[in-house]
Amino acid sequence: MSFNTALSGLNAATADLNVKSNNIANVNTTGFKESRAEFGDVFAVSAFGTTSKTAIGSGVVLQNVAQQFNQGNLEFTENALDLAISGEGFFAMAPTIDSGEVIYTRAGEFGINKDGFIVNSLGNFLRTFPIDADGNISATSMSAARPLQLPPTAGAPESTSLLSIATNLPSNASPISNTALATPATAGTDTINFSTGTISAGDTVTVNGVVFTFADATTASTVDSATAVTVNVDFTGGATQQNASDAFVSAFTAAVTDTGATGTGSALSGLSAANGGGLTATITDTAAGLALTVGRTVTASDATVSQNVTGSDATTGPILAINPLDPTTYTNSTSATVFDSLGNEHIVTTYYQKIDAESGGVGDNQWQMEMYISSDDIKVTGTTNTVTDGATTLVKLGATTRMGFNSDGTLNSTIPDPITMTFAAASGTELASGAADQTITLSLAGSTQNSGSFSVGGLTVNGFPTGRLTGVDISEDGLIRATFSNGQAIPIGKIALGNFANVQALNKIGNTAWKETTDSGPVIAGEAGTGSFGQIQSGALETSNVDLTKELVGLITAQRNFQANSKAIETNNAITQTIINLR
Repeated sequence: MSFNTALSGLNAATADLNVKSNNIANVNTTGFKESRAEFGDVFAVSAFGTTSKTAIGSGVVLQNVAQQFNQGNLEFTENALDLAISGEGFFAMAPTIDSGEVIYTRAGEFGINKDGFIVNSLGNFLRTFPIDADGNISATSMSAARPLQLPPTAGAPESTSLLSIATNLPSNASPISNTALATPATAGTDTINFSTGTISAGDTVTVNGVVFTFADATTASTVDSATAVTVNVDFTGGATQQNASDAFVSAFTAAVTDTGATGTGSALSGLSAANGGGLTATITDTAAGLALTVGRTVTASDATVSQNVTGSDATTGPILAINPLDPTTYTNSTSATVFDSLGNEHIVTTYYQKIDAESGGVGDNQWQMEMYISSDDIKVTGTTNTVTDGATTLVKLGATTRMGFNSDGTLNSTIPDPITMTFAAASGTELASGAADQTITLSLAGSTQNSGSFSVGGLTVNGFPTGRLTGVDISEDGLIRATFSNGQAIPIGKIALGNFANVQALNKIGNTAWKETTDSGPVIAGEAGTGSFGQIQSGALETSNVDLTKELVGLITAQRNFQANSKAIETNNAITQTIINLR
């Protein structure tokens, strides 16, 4: 009997050594759970289920090799598909794409197979719960979980419908007016004009950027293509008339433009009486540096008619229209990119002009804003909405917007409200890309006017171009998003986790995987971060929970136990030999 007792001890020590050796062998196995040998003593029991008070045990028996599911350390990696569960739960896997069988693992080393499915190194498919567009799941049963396939590599575009720009407009910027009237260039009233018909009161001339009105019609003369242009000059208030051949006029060189023809000359000549409307000329005084822009108003009610200026009078003209090709007509500008239904990008530029408080009686803290786009982006069908300098053509979008600010710098109002820009054939702004018609609403909410410099404090735009798949992003709750080069992140599934009432009763099938058993209880399906389930860490792996130092010490203990049981056998053998040698 003592031989059998010692032999059972040898077997137990051997089993303990085997368990510890297996633990040590898997110290680097991802998701491995260490095992522990559990032993029980052996007694001879009577038919009545009792033992004698003097009963001696009959050795030891291996009762169970129990895995320990305590948390392993997390090792961080550079792969977003390396997943670790921090807490309770198992990844649910499918052996084949259409299999109803479920196996469970803590090893989160995942990748993408040739068909775009998320799989582990054995080719098992990661099961996920289906979700809606907001990432919410409707069912958490394991039967509802399916293998997950990444979407196609191209993300569908979406056209822009809302653009928000919040700017700070400098309150100390110089206001821009249509005409700046200042002190005349010489003493008295300077009125210089020419006409292809009779010079009339109200005709104007601009001297060094200062507009003067021709007030004396009595000195007017009639010109035609056969005579030189008559320039009427009144330096002292008297009527003094000089012809193109006189010294005063011949001191100028001119580039002359009328409605129908152009010409140059040392004198103002060559103008046709048949082309009178809108006649203008730019003249440079070569002697004194006095720049003259000579013009004739069409009617007395025309918006460009200026007030008479005498002596040191100074005033302003009406609000000046923004010309995006002329920086002197706007104060600041900024650009934003919008997208059409085909995903094409279009750059829309907004131009801001600070309005002179005296122009049109608009008051203080008033700005106007206009939106323009390159004609290359538009099927231009006319010239109504276009501005060009010959080399560049821009198309105006929507109406001119008036921005009014409060005395504390906050935005008071915008007119119109809402501000819209329409891309459609009916408005002459059909997109050249062939995309669908669209209307974009522009919001200026959050804009301010203060002493700071011009800046864009906020710019947001919805819509996006076509994108290519760049990767996946997995959150702590297991939500998987496909990320695209256009900045979009689309939810495509949520990782299914399983747990059991008795995890130690799971059936070990190798490759750090388990199957459900009767003793483990049915699977409890759920999502990470809810109930008893832990959170998922992307870019990390759970290492083996084996404590190598403890296992090495355990080896020494198991070796000592084996040697002790061997010694018991040796002692029993010596006693037996002694009995045999009795004579």
